[in-house]
Amino acid sequence: MYIIEVIPIGRGVIPETLSYFSHTKYERGTLLEIPVQKRTIPAIVTAVTDAFTMKTALRAATFSLRKLPTQEPTVKLSTAFIETAEKAANFHATTLNAVLFAMLPKEMREGTVPLSTIHTEAEALSSYDTKPRIFITSKRDRFNEYGRMVRESFAAKKSMVFVAPTVEHSLQFKDALGKGIEAYTVLLYSDLSLKELTRAYDTIAHTMHPLLIIATPQHALLERADIGTFVLEHSRSSGYVGKIRPYLEYRLTLQTYARLRSCVFIYADTIIRTEEMYLLETEEALPFIDTPKRLEVPGTLSVITQDHELEKDTPFSLLSTKLTHAIDLALKQKKRVFLFSARRGLSPLIACIDCGHIVRDPESGAPLSLIRTIKNTVEVRTFVSTVSGYRIPAYDLCPSCGSWRLRERGIGVQQVYDEVEKKYPGETVILFDYQTAGTHKKASALRKKFYTTPGAILIGTALALPYLKDHVDVSAVISQDSLRAIPSWRQQEESFNILMLLREKTMGPVYVQTRTDDEVFEWARHGTVGAFYTQELSIRESFHYPPFVVFIHFAWREKTKGVGEMKKQLQDLFEDSHISLYSAPHADAEGLLNYGLIRVPRDAWPDLTIVAKIKTLPPSVRITINPDRIV
Repeated sequence: MYIIEVIPIGRGVIPETLSYFSHTKYERGTLLEIPVQKRTIPAIVTAVTDAFTMKTALRAATFSLRKLPTQEPTVKLSTAFIETAEKAANFHATTLNAVLFAMLPKEMREGTVPLSTIHTEAEALSSYDTKPRIFITSKRDRFNEYGRMVRESFAAKKSMVFVAPTVEHSLQFKDALGKGIEAYTVLLYSDLSLKELTRAYDTIAHTMHPLLIIATPQHALLERADIGTFVLEHSRSSGYVGKIRPYLEYRLTLQTYARLRSCVFIYADTIIRTEEMYLLETEEALPFIDTPKRLEVPGTLSVITQDHELEKDTPFSLLSTKLTHAIDLALKQKKRVFLFSARRGLSPLIACIDCGHIVRDPESGAPLSLIRTIKNTVEVRTFVSTVSGYRIPAYDLCPSCGSWRLRERGIGVQQVYDEVEKKYPGETVILFDYQTAGTHKKASALRKKFYTTPGAILIGTALALPYLKDHVDVSAVISQDSLRAIPSWRQQEESFNILMLLREKTMGPVYVQTRTDDEVFEWARHGTVGAFYTQELSIRESFHYPPFVVFIHFAWREKTKGVGEMKKQLQDLFEDSHISLYSAPHADAEGLLNYGLIRVPRDAWPDLTIVAKIKTLPPSVRITINPDRIV
């Protein structure tokens, strides 16, 4: 007799462990049909225990286990898949069930596509420990190299998986690499219809010829036996981190899976994360090609210091005189202009002049942005959190002191759009943000309008960057100070990345408007990636930031001011780990948002003692590993 623990898969099913008794000893990873209430749903076996060893616990239990119907399993997930999930569960300090749920695409969790479609045959693991490769060069050079890699892979009878963070990146892969091999090119992402997904999985499961598989992160953990290489394109993208618990780090998960399967794994981007560069420095990764000290990209960087204009007693304008002249010339020559704004909405922050109160998100503590929408030709203003998505109708009076003097602070993309449209009446001015480009279809339509209209101006946030598939003639960062003000410990890296991306996508000048000098300008002007990473690694080591440590971040809300119950519990629980406890700078009717942070040396994580303690915390405490923001 055996006790079988499973994780259920199905629409509306909570990813928790269920236990049954069975006369058959099923292996871990086996797909079974289990009875749940009055229906039968698929589930994955996560643990098998001999009932004899649990005799005492079973007798003391206040409930009885249901019998698992005898059945012939149709599929079993590979050892590599299960071991990857176990390692990811320890890294994220969560349960195996939660990680398995995150690793499987939605259509398989809900049972609309059979789990067996990603499986072809059992995998025999090799003991060879494959180090990841790091591929740093321009996008054009990467894609030229990818074409060669696909041809060589097919000649060796091996399939390749290219992982892309967004739908747009996936489609660009297909357009660039799939020509001439359409019959052997497979796309996998969540926006596909059920019919298209079923056809794609059927091709993966039954086509004997090697395949070029292009997938978004959650669809990339495929069990096809002939896969030889995984390429993680645009590897620094935030799209490789799950948006809901357990906030799965797909980069690490995919790297682990590739290593366990003895596949080549490649991190690729124009500017990779500092964490991947550290792997090169410590020889934990190998360069795919010689790592350049300097990148050659077409655009030229020009810094505009706006304080100089203020000295002339001229009214402040979002567009400096120099940038205005550049836009005027570009429009006269029917060239295309892209203007980048770091913040969405009309304004990224609303503050009271009288008492200094900042309007904040009660869930995350982040400042609320002022967003404008048009409904039935009527303007509607809303306060929105860029962190949690929380939103409320904009109000006129300060909730702290009652003053009517609430003021917009900072520069948002809608504000830039208003000023540019006013300055250039009659010209084609396109706003590209999360409202106007909320779906891939809308975003593609805006992109098409921009590129088919000579002399068009596109104004967008970082959301627009993947859609700049073709070059633009002139681009500009409207406010470098707004970009640098985003509260993230990796902000210098992000600033450098944005400037280099704009240089890569621009055939002419790239202007950066700022009020302060920034050493990142010099690196971006000359493309000296080697000097940037040297400086960034030095700073992170001195401040005890990743990759030298692992951040374990806690967030919870507590109505009690001072030392509340949860804060005391965390103090006692993690006293030996030197936890830092701090609060958001405001309180409201819901209470105070609190944070905790533990720094663990990189080589000491996962610490299974700390992991076990974290698993005792209630669901009201949000736990994230290495989040981009810790305040």
